[in-house]
Amino acid sequence: MTWTCWNTWVVKAMAARKESKAMRVHAAAALLVVALSVSAAVAATKDSLQPDPEMLKMMEFLREMEMIKQMEMLRDMQRVESVGDPIKVTAPQKSAPAKKKETVK
Repeated sequence: MTWTCWNTWVVKAMAARKESKAMRVHAAAALLVVALSVSAAVAATKDSLQPDPEMLKMMEFLREMEMIKQMEMLRDMQRVESVGDPIKVTAPQKSAPAKKKETVK
C-alpha cells in the first residue's frame, strides 16, 4: 500500500513538473511574440514619421545663418590681420645711440 501511495505521488509530481515546464515554454513563447510585435510596431511608427517641412526649412535656414556667421568672422579676422600688419611696419624704430664726441683737454 505504501508502494502505491508513493508511486501515485511520484506520478503526480512528474505530471506537475511536465505541466510547469510546458507552462514556462508557453510563457516564453508568448513573451517572444509580444516583444517581436512591439518592436515591429515601434519600427513601423518610426519609419512612417517624416520630418515636418517647416522644420526642415528652419534647419536649413539655421545652417545658412551659421555659414554666414563663419564667413563674417573670417572677414573680420582678415581685417584685423591686415590692420595689424601696417602698425608693425610704421611703428617708430629706435634710433641708434648717438656717439659722444670726445673733448680735447
